[in-house]
Amino acid sequence: SGMLEITIPGYAKALHLQGDAVLQEAKSNEDPMELFKVFFLTPLSEIDPPKDSNGNLKRFIAFLDAVDEMIYKEMNKMLTVLRDGFPYLPSFILLFVTSRRNDNILSALSAQHKPVELRVDSNEQQHDILTMLYRIAQQYGNTSFSWENLEREVESKAGLPKGSLNEKLHQLEAPLVASKRVYDKVLVAERKKDSSFDEMVDSIPMIKSLHSQLTQPSNNLDTTYAQAGIVKDAMGGRLKDRWGDAAIIPDLKDREDAERKIKDKYFGKNNKIKDIFRCTLKFSSFKGVFDGWKFLEDMKGIEILNVKNKFKNPDVLGYADININAGFKLQDDTYHIFEIQLHLNAILVAKEEVHDLYNTIRVEIPKIIPGLTVEKTNQIKEHILGRLKNSMMDGIIDILFEKSGGVFLFARLLEEKLKQDASNNPGSKLDFINLEAQPEGLDGIYRENMERVCAEGASDDFRSKCFQFISLICAAQEPLPQKMVQSIMGDDAFCRVKGKLSLLFPTGADGRIIIIHKSLIDWLLRKIDDEEENNLGIFEYFVSRSDLNRAHGELYEICRKAFDCFTETDCATNANNGKYKKNDCFNMFSFFLRLLKRSNEEDYANILSCNEPNSDQIFDNSAKEFIDYSWKHSI
Repeated sequence: SGMLEITIPGYAKALHLQGDAVLQEAKSNEDPMELFKVFFLTPLSEIDPPKDSNGNLKRFIAFLDAVDEMIYKEMNKMLTVLRDGFPYLPSFILLFVTSRRNDNILSALSAQHKPVELRVDSNEQQHDILTMLYRIAQQYGNTSFSWENLEREVESKAGLPKGSLNEKLHQLEAPLVASKRVYDKVLVAERKKDSSFDEMVDSIPMIKSLHSQLTQPSNNLDTTYAQAGIVKDAMGGRLKDRWGDAAIIPDLKDREDAERKIKDKYFGKNNKIKDIFRCTLKFSSFKGVFDGWKFLEDMKGIEILNVKNKFKNPDVLGYADININAGFKLQDDTYHIFEIQLHLNAILVAKEEVHDLYNTIRVEIPKIIPGLTVEKTNQIKEHILGRLKNSMMDGIIDILFEKSGGVFLFARLLEEKLKQDASNNPGSKLDFINLEAQPEGLDGIYRENMERVCAEGASDDFRSKCFQFISLICAAQEPLPQKMVQSIMGDDAFCRVKGKLSLLFPTGADGRIIIIHKSLIDWLLRKIDDEEENNLGIFEYFVSRSDLNRAHGELYEICRKAFDCFTETDCATNANNGKYKKNDCFNMFSFFLRLLKRSNEEDYANILSCNEPNSDQIFDNSAKEFIDYSWKHSI
């Protein structure tokens, strides 16, 4: 209501025309709709719709953030108002509400509104993340293929001694160069034939799904084969009807080949195989390839899960096609995952030319790495061929996307981290080994930052100060004024800690300490109900119940000091409290709750105007800010 008085002309007058008695009665009424009617519906309906300088209707947005974080009882009152009251406000008032998924909130809002759910796995969200990861890969990733890097990566993956593969994979350089030369020649020719080639290539979106989402509905291979047969008949018919002989619909994957792939590539997980049914569309021009993509993109009954556009980023061997994983909706509403490849005929001709080179690589790998079990050799071979059959860019993005868990904030924090790493090590680039060493998910980002700040050599005193700072942030009901935390910790300790923790706890333009994301507090408070040793959190990076209680005490004490007033004739008075005197250690929280109950906000204004901070100069410039915080905090 106070915000509306400032922003909407005429609202304050219409509100107070109802009379103080009506307003006071509405405040004391337990019915939230009565309060809403008096303070919102009636006055807003009485005023003329506001206009801009051109005479057009001026709209205002009522923004309610994080409704799910309200106390349950108060949340239900708010939901009643949002459902039964807000739809009847004048049209110049718009409502924007945010919440994490909560069935009660969703049910209440769906009655009168149309909630939009922003899902982490939606195509739009994934596209935004992938666009950012592509930029990160371009700037910080090593997108140039190197046998040396692949050798180190294979050593790490296979548990081989470091350096044991030195220059051994270099033996495969000749067939790789020859293969790339053949494919490059084809792509150069295609670009000359069609000036819109690159434009069409760039317009095909990058789509990826997490590995955990790319699973068949059944772990039983017989069931998966039966489902693949159904998809083959349905999709084969559709593709043949539209593309005729350009659609190649082969038999299902040989059972023995499928079992070998599951063993070597998917480590025995039957539900991970995605190409038991695979099909191909072949075209004589890239315009045909592009039309094929648009046809699949618009097809009903399938969901595009992965798009690997090798025309944009050819693999290490130079090969290019468009490889798609899609889910076909079955009668039981599950999705069988299958594979479609969009081919350019000229590339397929080149593929036949270099086929022997590819086979040379496949045959030579076991000879280069002798002395391992057949199973381990096959797994290493699959890994090497997988790297060669992917572009370096796609490989980097695949790893980063999987680590992100599909969360955009991960990408943003990772970019900040890599920017800092690049500043510390100019010229360094991410290869596949140090890519794998990057943190997993937001929890990993938070833990790595804490480990960097509280390094093994950090003193216990410094760790304690870090967790004093963090505990204060976790205890606060709103962003804390930086001066307040500085007053509690002392200048030296605050400056040392704040500088180290600035990525996770930056300072806003208003001088308050904010958090990078609310999930950071959830992570720090993850063991709040556990019975843990009081000092364990500074080593395991969590805030305990005792840490939180201590922080509440420190916040109370700093606010209490700010409220200590000298006895003056114009000092705020109250029939129940008498004069507020210096060092009068009253219970601030009880005091404010009583003021709130009596609706006596005039006392608050009096305190602000008459407050005389005690003689400690550190509070002189901060007292009113502390009072403002403690007023809101106690409520």
